[in-house]
Amino acid sequence: MLLRPGGYHRASWRMPDSPAEQAADLEIYVEMARAAERATFDAVFMADSPMLLSDPWDYLAQPLEPLTVLSAVAALTERIGLVATVSTTYYEPLNLARLLASLDRISKGRAGWNVVTTADPRAPQLFGGTTQVDHALRYQRAAEFVETVCELWDGWEDGAVVVDRADGVLTDPGRVHRIEHHGRFFDVSGPFNVPRSVQGRPVLAHAGQSPDGLSVAPRYAEVLFGVAHDLADAQRVYADVKSRVRAAGRDPGHLSVLPGLLPVIGSTDEEARRMDEELRQLGGADTIADDLALQLGLDRAAIDPAAPLAVDAVTHPDAINGPQSWYRQIYADVQRGASFDDLVAKYSRIGRSGHLQVIGSPETVADVMEEWFTARGCDGFVVQGTTVPGSTDAFMEHVVPLLRRRGLFRTEYEGSTLREHLGLPRPVSRFADAPNPVAHESAFRSTTAPRPAGR
Repeated sequence: MLLRPGGYHRASWRMPDSPAEQAADLEIYVEMARAAERATFDAVFMADSPMLLSDPWDYLAQPLEPLTVLSAVAALTERIGLVATVSTTYYEPLNLARLLASLDRISKGRAGWNVVTTADPRAPQLFGGTTQVDHALRYQRAAEFVETVCELWDGWEDGAVVVDRADGVLTDPGRVHRIEHHGRFFDVSGPFNVPRSVQGRPVLAHAGQSPDGLSVAPRYAEVLFGVAHDLADAQRVYADVKSRVRAAGRDPGHLSVLPGLLPVIGSTDEEARRMDEELRQLGGADTIADDLALQLGLDRAAIDPAAPLAVDAVTHPDAINGPQSWYRQIYADVQRGASFDDLVAKYSRIGRSGHLQVIGSPETVADVMEEWFTARGCDGFVVQGTTVPGSTDAFMEHVVPLLRRRGLFRTEYEGSTLREHLGLPRPVSRFADAPNPVAHESAFRSTTAPRPAGR
């Protein structure tokens, strides 16, 4: 479940029961996480961006930094996974490896990292730069970033911490290793200082499915946060991702494809449609129209809003240096003959996302989820509350019981770590099978010993 107190719909904060005033307070995040834990969700997930966009609604999207919030949530929950979005463009491997490893230790093996590269072209201005790094280059850097972080995490093997007071042995010298990473983007030399957690290391998630992202994600991702609002497209992406994972030498079952789900739930389908129309009437269309025109590369004033948009007149997805996944959904709509008014009507409801929106009764929502799952369109979903607490409460109270009765969702947790919730194996340190492990003493001085092979 997405932790977003302001809700996902652009007008959700205008609902009378919205906790929008608490969007920058810890209590609402804890309340939402505890509710998701009672419903036995795999995890809660926090998106993130360093930018405040021109639309004030974006303040509600991610006002707090995820690792800080989830560290506090970890102390006030017991079983639910905690997934933080952190950018590879604006961190360095060592400091992020320590932050995530610390969260994993604090939560007793419930941490996950959603790997992103930060798409907003204005973000570099906040970090001393002037222009956005090329899309493909950002993902090449991200792949090496993840590899470097995993090397650091692997620097401590299982059993490295001994604490034998009688014999005066604190750690096993043969199980703490010096990292020697010298790559295209990063040079990291030295030992890591956070021992492995009960789940080995945090779960690795990846957001988005642009060609550049999919060229690297199958090498490491254990969860893919996908974008799809059409089952046929979801099936195509699902099959493609699984084949890429297999080609990378990994078990396709070790990567879960989870598209976003935006539910609007009423007691009946008709009531849900009324609720959706109420939200639409509360606003958001004007800002979305400006955003869409900008992304499409069109002058809004010159657009015939009712006429089908010409495919050759709009920006091709490969030319986008920002968030390509959601724009590819828009481009696909244009290819299907959508007018500008059609796009505005659709994306004023679901925002700049392209995620699956289901409007209906609990039975309708459960039917769609079951169809997508059984038809191999996904392995599950990221539930993104259209309104909070309205959609999230309705989903947990009415849809989850239906999924359980259909044998599609757990009734209780069987494990305690995020890896166990997701059915993922516990990774072994790459140093565990090294024939001549580097001793503890040499981990703290320069060495010319060959670097052990990666996975």
